[in-house]
Amino acid sequence: MDGGCTWGEGLAGFRVALRGMGRSAATVRTYTQAVQRLEVWAVERELGPCDVGPAHLLAFLGHRADWSAGTLRVTRAGIAAFYRWAVLAGHLCVSPALNLPTMPTPAPAPHPTPRLAYESALRAGDGRERLMVRLALEVGLRRAEVAQVRPRRDVVGEPGDRWLIVHGKGAKERQVPLPDDLAAAMLVTAGSGWLFPGRTGGHLSPGTVGAIVSALLPEGTAMHALRHRFATDAYEAFGGDVFAVQQLLGHASSTTTERYVRVPSQRLRAAMQAGRALRSAS
Repeated sequence: MDGGCTWGEGLAGFRVALRGMGRSAATVRTYTQAVQRLEVWAVERELGPCDVGPAHLLAFLGHRADWSAGTLRVTRAGIAAFYRWAVLAGHLCVSPALNLPTMPTPAPAPHPTPRLAYESALRAGDGRERLMVRLALEVGLRRAEVAQVRPRRDVVGEPGDRWLIVHGKGAKERQVPLPDDLAAAMLVTAGSGWLFPGRTGGHLSPGTVGAIVSALLPEGTAMHALRHRFATDAYEAFGGDVFAVQQLLGHASSTTTERYVRVPSQRLRAAMQAGRALRSAS
């Protein structure tokens, strides 16, 4: 970068720019870590930010055979964002990441939490933990959305017609139906404050909420699997209406929603038998 800008100076400016663009704290952290990985590799080769070229970036992305496809994707995205900022800030004329090949993104398989697993989690958890599980399982919330619930602000409507205002990704809000008994438990537990207050003010972090719930589930099962369970059950209840499930989950695209839904085996068998019957009749 111009003027002998160091990695540290570049990262500091990049973080400020990300916040200025309204990126979430999680994105700022993820992108910063991606550039820091590049920094370690580059410093070992005595390369500053402005010395890194396209060939260097390809070598860097290929130097760790143990990186998963997900790590490669977020690392590439963070580096590309870093150099886009460097160009906009006038440090470089052209980004060395401009023509980096995109990383393949295989569609992840749905992984809804099995019934026995979530029932066990509900039995094992205390009152606060059960509310976390229920908000993911029965309302389909992300861990960050669970963390931000403030019942006196977010629970609206009257008994029999309760709704929850969900504060989702990108500062987007949506309203989802809320079971009466869950609404009542939330209002009693939280009073006028956060449903899950932190120790030093504010609410618990999404990471803490996720860790608490994951600890109640089978080893290797993340809290997000409860959201997949909600999506799968809602899809079946709505007779396969993916757009209704999309609205409940707060997805921008129904394609994303489809990755959350595991089509029940009996529905697959019925489709196969229906096709067989059609072929036999023709």
